[in-house]
Amino acid sequence: SASLARAFETINQSRKAVLMISGENILKDVAYLTETIGVRLAGTSQEKEAAQYLQKRFLEYVPECEIETLM
Repeated sequence: SASLARAFETINQSRKAVLMISGENILKDVAYLTETIGVRLAGTSQEKEAAQYLQKRFLEYVPECEIETLM
């Protein structure tokens, strides 16, 4: 059935995400956030850039990822 196929797809995507996560990738992301983007105070362009960077990275692991704006 369609719901079973979606369930298997979700499981496969989760497995892919777990396999792609590594200490090396995490260190690269932290280095980019801290050394390239730098300080990310609320409401600044650096905060937005960091959010967009992380969204891009998450989308490599999962099919959906949205940036939420806090008011």
